[in-house]
Amino acid sequence: MDYMKILLSPGSYFHPDHIMIEHKKSPIYLQAFQNNYLISKYRLPIPCELSLCIPRVIKESWGNLQDIAWKLGTLRVDTKHHLYLLTYDDIELRNNILPKFKYILQKYKEKHITPNHIMAFGAQQLVETIIFFDATLKSRAEHVFSQRVIDIMGTLQCARLPFNLIEMVCYHVKSKKNTFE
Repeated sequence: MDYMKILLSPGSYFHPDHIMIEHKKSPIYLQAFQNNYLISKYRLPIPCELSLCIPRVIKESWGNLQDIAWKLGTLRVDTKHHLYLLTYDDIELRNNILPKFKYILQKYKEKHITPNHIMAFGAQQLVETIIFFDATLKSRAEHVFSQRVIDIMGTLQCARLPFNLIEMVCYHVKSKKNTFE
């Protein structure tokens, strides 16, 4: 997704919890109205200068942030007693990445693991990474996720993952998307 679409078309990637109508199936004029509405409702800042420091992999993966957050969450949360929440691809990714980053990846043990908790751990990592490169994209990145995930994110405190790990997960999700399309 290009930078201008990220800035000017939040309806195309916001979570359904935050939008009025289904964006992609709406006529162009309603999409434009909804985008303007979302920008004003959530006070989404439009930077004076275009940020060129957002890594290409983040821009290209913007439409897949939920999938990337899920994968990152499965790496952060101790899911060995909740394997039913994971797909074969999640387990395969975890088995490939954990040996390389086992000293960095702390497993957070939660009593009650839900899909929202897994998503929140990954979403927090993504949002923190995006803020590092461009703080004006924080609200846009948060609203890709459901309100429940945003609420859980507010309660979490964990160290930020290294960018190369996040980049690996972005490329993994992108390669899987290309395989299925």
